[in-house]
Amino acid sequence: MKPILPILAITTALGLSSVVGQQQAVSSYSLSEIALYHPKNSERYGVFSGEPQTVQWNNGRLELSKPITFALNGFVVPRTLAVNGSNTLKLEAQELNAFDGNFIGEQIQIRAKRNLQSVYYFDGAKWFTVARNLKVGEAMQLKPTPRLSPLGAGLLSSEEALALAKYLTPKGELLLATLLEADAPDARLELDPAPSAYRRSLLAVQYGVPKSVAVVSPKPIVAPTPKPVVTPTPKPVVTPPVANTSIIIPIVQTLETGYNAAYAQDNSYTRFDESEMDFLATWKMIAGNQIPLPNAPRIDFSNSRVITVFSGQKPTGGYGIAYKSATLEGSTLKLSIEMTSPIPGRAVTQALTSPFVMLEVKNTQFNTVQVDFENK
Repeated sequence: MKPILPILAITTALGLSSVVGQQQAVSSYSLSEIALYHPKNSERYGVFSGEPQTVQWNNGRLELSKPITFALNGFVVPRTLAVNGSNTLKLEAQELNAFDGNFIGEQIQIRAKRNLQSVYYFDGAKWFTVARNLKVGEAMQLKPTPRLSPLGAGLLSSEEALALAKYLTPKGELLLATLLEADAPDARLELDPAPSAYRRSLLAVQYGVPKSVAVVSPKPIVAPTPKPVVTPTPKPVVTPPVANTSIIIPIVQTLETGYNAAYAQDNSYTRFDESEMDFLATWKMIAGNQIPLPNAPRIDFSNSRVITVFSGQKPTGGYGIAYKSATLEGSTLKLSIEMTSPIPGRAVTQALTSPFVMLEVKNTQFNTVQVDFENK
């Protein structure tokens, strides 16, 4: 009887490890890639889970170690591996304009520039579903329906969805759309050993959702029909003059102003609140950096509207924003806002700031806001 020889070649069905005469590297980690594509400020993160180890990739070596216990800011998924001492691996990401969205009344219109699996809306406090399965060039207008979180966007796990929601909350109102793998502007990572599982959640984001106001054509002025002439000399028919559009100086009160809003984008942004729900979302954008969150001012929306203007995040102190004047012309409120910058040569605080001014307008007869900025 011949002796039984040891098996010298073993391969796994998934290709996670192989032994050919000797043991090779075993993949004992997984990778979740989460990308937020934007026309000007795209972000892309690699989240690793599994056993601590060293991984090779085209930019060098990744040291996957035990999770970091505390993280004060940034995109963080709990109980995942640290990457070279950071919570996640931040990657370069290409810019991408995947869609445009705006409010039309209570509905949101989405115009797809890429194929979109789903579109979600965040009002600064709560999440909503807007649309699903839009093809390139399609436009859809729907009323948002409430949902609990962005879970379901791409291949996000429940913990990743909660972490993403927490990361996006300070950025305020936004739209989030899920892209197809075929439209990904960035290639997959090539790692050695390859991960046992590789998930990609490819998302496109739009910060801020403008409100479109339907333009109503004025009624034509019809001259009165002249009465029958009973005398040889007819009476002249006089067309009444058209009254000029009145200009009203509304009562405007500054509710809050400061330099430490939770709004983190670098562009200016105006919020027009017509209800308490909209106003509370704006309040979180203003006071979200304060713990605990202070109570919002009480507003009577039957008689008032609230306008909040953010100048955008600034690299230092010395920047400011202030209300100057307002006029109401027809259904348009025109605001004059003064923007100030640091005086050259003067010392300023070396910290990020986000100036804002919140105004209560004692008038409800307008549905459009026009902001004119004056630099000082």
